[in-house]
Amino acid sequence: MGSAVGLWTKRTLTLREKWAEGLPPGARGVLTGDLIHDQAALGTWAAKHTDGRG
Repeated sequence: MGSAVGLWTKRTLTLREKWAEGLPPGARGVLTGDLIHDQAALGTWAAKHTDGRG
């Protein structure tokens, strides 16, 4: 079974650059505050990072 770890934050949250650089490629996502858009983006991200199991 596949799994994925990601960090999704509000677009207004600023991460320390050095810390953010330590995240794996593609692990960081940004939430817009639009529920429909964010749910679709999270679903797409999960499917991509779990070979379609998301």
